[in-house]
Amino acid sequence: MAMKSTGGEIVQVQGGHILRATGRKDRHSKVFTAKGPRDRRVRLAAHTAIQFYDVQDRLGYDRPSKAVDWLLNKAKNAIAKLDEMPESPKQYTGLNLVAVLSAVVKGG
Repeated sequence: MAMKSTGGEIVQVQGGHILRATGRKDRHSKVFTAKGPRDRRVRLAAHTAIQFYDVQDRLGYDRPSKAVDWLLNKAKNAIAKLDEMPESPKQYTGLNLVAVLSAVVKGG
């Protein structure tokens, strides 16, 4: 179901809605989060992208979104525990992404 708004077209998707741009300066779709609208695309540091695509290849997925869905599903328990933490972690600096993902997969 789509509705028109002054900023673009709002489209309902699983878990929320996105705002599709209508030819304005900012032409990329937005997703609405608890902290407001954000760009739908995610930029990764080069070394993180290499590690992510390695994980995607190992999983045998042809689309990055499928690999992200898999990772989020495997990390569901760890993500739920974030609410229990007194202060959410700002960054995981110095940790290898593959090591973090391995720990999440083993725990999830």
